[in-house]
Order: sequence, then structure tokens, then C-alpha cells
Amino acid sequence: MVGFTYRVPIYFPSTADPRPTCTFTDLAHAVSGHLVTFRCHVIAIKPTPSITWFKEGRQDIPPPKTVITLSGDQYSFDVTTSLTFAPVREDDGMTLSVAMESPAWVGSRKLSTSLDVKCENLKIKIKIKTRHLE
Repeated sequence: MVGFTYRVPIYFPSTADPRPTCTFTDLAHAVSGHLVTFRCHVIAIKPTPSITWFKEGRQDIPPPKTVITLSGDQYSFDVTTSLTFAPVREDDGMTLSVAMESPAWVGSRKLSTSLDVKCENLKIKIKIKTRHLE
């Protein structure tokens, strides 16, 4: 008699919905014209979520970078998404958000931050030429 052993992974979903965690808080400080990166991560999710980044008042944000890897349980996925851009003075007070939607949970997971954009101090040299009038 020949015997075979099969290993079948069994997935027991967590009682809690997967929650994304982000590197930003309610207020994100930035300097006008300098690159800033915002990141979010969600672990052990199946299927992978659809991800949308958006910024109030600005449509020209660059495309985000999203990396999807197989989770440690070899069944679900870990998803990391990031958005890098250089805010401008007009972005001060605007809201930057990331929304994730998946059949793994009900509704959308949306995380937002308010941008606090400071302008760099400008150093201006003024050269004055004087002329003597007679």
C-alpha cells in the first residue's frame, strides 16, 4: 500500500478587519519644494485592496508606488503603498488621503492628513551702487 501526505493550508480569517497603518498622522509637516513621502501598509489581506490616493485641490500628484508580497501565512498578501511628491505653498492646509477598498471588509478604509507646508527662508543679497551727484 502506497501512502501520500498532502499539506493543505487552511485559512481562518481574523475576527477583526485588516486595518491599514500609515506613517503619517493628522498633521504632516513639509517644506515647500522638498520631496515628502507618505506610506501605508496593510498585512494579511485577501484579496488585495484597490488603492486610491487623492489630494484636495490638486490633481497633478504623481502615481503612487504599491508593492504586494505574499504574507507569512502563504495565503494572504501584505500591501505597501507610498506617494512621494514636492508640496508647494498652495498645498498648505490641504488634505491628503489614501482610500483602500476590498471585499475583505465592509466599506472603505480612508486615512487622511492635513498638510502643513512651510516655505524655506529666502536669502536675498542686495547690492546697492551709490553715485555722487555734483
